[in-house]
Amino acid sequence: LTVGMGWRAALISALAAAATPAAAFDSFAQALNADGHPTGTDGLMLPALFGAHIPLNANFDRALVRASPESACTPLTNSVDEVRDAVVLVTLGGSCDTDTAARHANAKYAAAVLFVGAGPTGISRVMLGWEAKDDTPLDIPRMLVDSAFAAGSLATASRVRLRLEAIPLVPGTMVRAHLDADRDRYYSYELPEDGPLEVVVFSYAGDADVYVNRGDSLDAVALPSSSGLGNDYGSAQPGDDLVSVLDAPAGTYLVLVNAYGAAADYNIQLSAHGSEMELSAGGAPRFA
Repeated sequence: LTVGMGWRAALISALAAAATPAAAFDSFAQALNADGHPTGTDGLMLPALFGAHIPLNANFDRALVRASPESACTPLTNSVDEVRDAVVLVTLGGSCDTDTAARHANAKYAAAVLFVGAGPTGISRVMLGWEAKDDTPLDIPRMLVDSAFAAGSLATASRVRLRLEAIPLVPGTMVRAHLDADRDRYYSYELPEDGPLEVVVFSYAGDADVYVNRGDSLDAVALPSSSGLGNDYGSAQPGDDLVSVLDAPAGTYLVLVNAYGAAADYNIQLSAHGSEMELSAGGAPRFA
């Protein structure tokens, strides 16, 4: 494994021009009425980078149940019949962490927990109580939305749609994208047989880092973490980043690109089994 340092001669002048824009809004929550029709506006949804996750590239539609108590820091008073296979809405900021709240929802057979970030300034992965604090894994997905979305579109919703998107990468095809500060985006690739695999991220504004996990299927692979811990591969250099696996096992590769500290504009490319990478006009690569 070579991480962040190796460089192909064919990529000397690669940067930002002839690229395909990626979707701007990938992971979201959507309020639904009782008939399953969308109401209001969509809200940004951040999946937890620990534990189970909802299926990728599929609508996860469930009944929406508001936790009682709203922090779920004590066992829920909601009935099992109400909570079973539903998404439970929980407000951060109580006396417990998300593990405790999720365990109380899990005890009533909830399908997932949707946490509401406290405060009016949006959501981030470093919100108090959002970090995992329990080493025992929970088989229940956890997501985060902001309080404005919860108080608006979700206020009268009886159902919710959650979607976690991973954009397929095509070997040799450059994808251009933008991320706001400390946001991330997922990409995926199915490697059909063992062989060399490379993922290159060119940051031409800001600093976009890359982390990669492998699994037997898209639903089975763990979400990569921008903390850099627990990932199969990763590169978080201050310039452009390369993950190169000389003999990658066949399977599903899930790639996380994170805009570290500030907004980032970047191109991402993948090479499998020695496929050539697309070149575009621009400055020299900035590998550290």
